[in-house]
Amino acid sequence: MTRIYTDCLLMKLALAFIISVFACSSLGARDYLEVHRLGISKNLIEPELISGLPIEKFSKAELGIYIPEEITLSIDEFLKTGKGINPFDPDQVDVSVFFEHELGACVANAFYYEAYSREPSTIKAVFDYCPDAKWNKNKTPFNWRVRFAPPYAGNWTASVHIKAPSVPGIYFSSLPLKFEVMHGNEAGFLETGSDKRHFRLNGNKKSFFCLGQDIAWPDGSRFRGSVNAAKPYLVAGGYMDIQDWIENLSQSGGNMVRVVNVPWSYEIEWDTLGKYNMARAWELDTLFSTCELNDVKMMFCMEHGTYTVLPGEQHLDWNKHPYHRTLKNVEMPEDFLVDSTARSWYRKKLRYFLARWGYSQSLGVFQLISEMEHWTLRGKNTNLKDNKGAQKKFLNWHNEMLAFAKEQVAYRPLLTSTSYGAAPRDHAINAFSSPFVDVVCPRHCYFTQRNDNLDRWNEVNSKSTFEKGIHTLFPDKPAFFDELGFGTSAADPNDIDACNDITYHNTIWATSFMGTAGSGMYWWRWGSNAYRENNFPALAAFFKNVDFE
Repeated sequence: MTRIYTDCLLMKLALAFIISVFACSSLGARDYLEVHRLGISKNLIEPELISGLPIEKFSKAELGIYIPEEITLSIDEFLKTGKGINPFDPDQVDVSVFFEHELGACVANAFYYEAYSREPSTIKAVFDYCPDAKWNKNKTPFNWRVRFAPPYAGNWTASVHIKAPSVPGIYFSSLPLKFEVMHGNEAGFLETGSDKRHFRLNGNKKSFFCLGQDIAWPDGSRFRGSVNAAKPYLVAGGYMDIQDWIENLSQSGGNMVRVVNVPWSYEIEWDTLGKYNMARAWELDTLFSTCELNDVKMMFCMEHGTYTVLPGEQHLDWNKHPYHRTLKNVEMPEDFLVDSTARSWYRKKLRYFLARWGYSQSLGVFQLISEMEHWTLRGKNTNLKDNKGAQKKFLNWHNEMLAFAKEQVAYRPLLTSTSYGAAPRDHAINAFSSPFVDVVCPRHCYFTQRNDNLDRWNEVNSKSTFEKGIHTLFPDKPAFFDELGFGTSAADPNDIDACNDITYHNTIWATSFMGTAGSGMYWWRWGSNAYRENNFPALAAFFKNVDFE
């Protein structure tokens, strides 16, 4: 390991394991980091250790890192005034940990962290009126953390590296900290199965058939949702409701949920470009914890992809987008795809997300964007599907970001995908043909006819948008419908979601037998526990012992 040499003032550096229900340290009390300073004898600093259950293979190992005081003070100034070192910009401060095992090694990026708790006064009874969510900031000894999922049992070492490029001459490294990883459940992460049509778990190589639905977002920044007085069957959920519904999905036999990042819920970069909302990030921690505790995989969609320059969808108004508000060269959504500064900041956002949540076995599929072709561009009625030049720009951006995402979590499979509505055939084929796309998500199917599931079967196996069918065009990539439902005027006319138990049942059962990697992810009725309880148990029982390997 590289020892530390610096001509700066002696700075405090400590490494400690933070133990949660997911990962615990087995280190002895006398493990040390060795810190060096040019021309001065070494100074040994003992890390704080919190004992608990052993760290298990593929589980979360979380390390807390003390940052030198000079850097910490500058970060505090930035968070207060905007002047100083931005902890979310690795060009200003870059903290990473090198993990090494006899079978392999990798580097995990650290991330800036703040601890929060929910303000009780903003939590009301389920579905009663609830005010906007408020969080209380709590003290933490570790504002910098690293999360790592060890892919091997046995002895590991971890060494910290700290760079502050914005402060000339600062570079710290440490001698290795030793820890042991035990064998455990070892199911692991999703990967493509041997038949190229389904998923399996990379740890035990068992088949994984996706059974789930979209529970995409809280319908507002609140902890508990409310009932629409005029339409009592329409429920607007909050952060805690989303977690309850995911738990219900698991109890009903489901194992997959799709969450879509939007400005009013989990989006961490909406208020200010390059400065992330730590309260929302903490709330996203709780979402991942819910999925982990309930053994549910998540398809997390990073971008909603329907920002508009036209009036109407005010919550997705392009004029409110931080990249547009801040960067002078990002006038229209099309500019977002090509501007070098915008692309640089977006890569940093991807890095932060995958540093903080890329460890999780519950991150089954990382989806870059949803329905990109719906973005309006420069013309009043122009969007991506009408603009060949913009399509080329998007494909370049799409591949750049997915390639970058692949690099961030190199120690385990990261399934990436992109999703389209009724995209132009050539454009969609080019996007799904990318070597960085592992999963093909057909167009979002909101049909209104009685033969809607036949149309979905054609999409995958015969013709439709893709003519030859997805399986023929992409034989080495699993496919499944990540978003579907009935359009308006179908099913129950009294239901604003155009849904009833029969349409819900028929859709998830029919799509499960189309040769895809799972049941179709129904979009409507997130808040209906009854629909899940009525339909998922039998489907889960049917596929429980099916071995696609």
